[in-house]
Amino acid sequence: MTEDMLLGTCQSDQDGKISSGACPAGAGRPLKIDRSSRRVDSDCSEPVVAHRYFYGMELDLEHRKLLDEHLTATSLPPRHVIHTVGTLVDANDIVVSFTEYDSTEPTKWRVFALTPTAIVHTEIQYDTDNYDREEESSPWRRTNRPAMTINAAWTRPIRTITGLHLTQVGDLVRTDLGRPWFRTASHIAFADHSTMTLPNEEHLYCDDVRRRATDFVKTLRSLIA
Repeated sequence: MTEDMLLGTCQSDQDGKISSGACPAGAGRPLKIDRSSRRVDSDCSEPVVAHRYFYGMELDLEHRKLLDEHLTATSLPPRHVIHTVGTLVDANDIVVSFTEYDSTEPTKWRVFALTPTAIVHTEIQYDTDNYDREEESSPWRRTNRPAMTINAAWTRPIRTITGLHLTQVGDLVRTDLGRPWFRTASHIAFADHSTMTLPNEEHLYCDDVRRRATDFVKTLRSLIA
C-alpha cells in the first residue's frame, strides 16, 4: 500500500479490541461502535491493516497535556478525540492545529493538524448534544456513554496536496464578540482527486478561535506553496 492511503478506519479483532487500520482513499464508510459488544461495523472493500490499538495505546501525561493544548476548542474534547489524534501523529510534531466543535446533536469534533510533512484530519461524532470532556467525565456518563461514530481519521503526506481552493467569500459579519470578518469557504484537493473542506468560518465569532483557523490556513498555504 502507498503511504498516502487513509489511516484510521477501524475494525475489531477476534478479542473485540478496536484497532486503527488503512483503507485506500474512498473505501469504507463511517464506522459505528457498538459499546455493548465493543465491535466496530466496517465494510472496507480492501484489506484492513491494523497499525495500533486505539484502546490499547497509552499516551503519557506529557503528550496528553500537549494534545489538550492543540485540540481545545471552546471546551476540551472527549478523550476519544485525544487518543485518535495521538494515534495518528506525535503531539510534538504538530506545527499548527484547529478544532471545530459543533455541540448540537449529534455532537461533532473535527480536528485539523499539520506537521512539517503531513496533514492530519479526524471527525468524531456522538449521538447526543454538548458532549465534551466535562460531560464525558460526569458520573452519569461514566455508565451511559453515547454511541460514537468515526467519520474520518487519517493522515497524508503534504506532498499529495495538489491545490488550495477558495470557493466562497460571504458578506462581512459584525459581532459584539470581536472584529468583523468575511465568511469564506475553502477546500484542498489531493492527487487522487479527493477533497477535504477546511475549517468552516460560519460560526467563528470569537477573535481567538478565528485566529487559530487563520493560522492553520496560512501554515497550510506555506507548506504547499
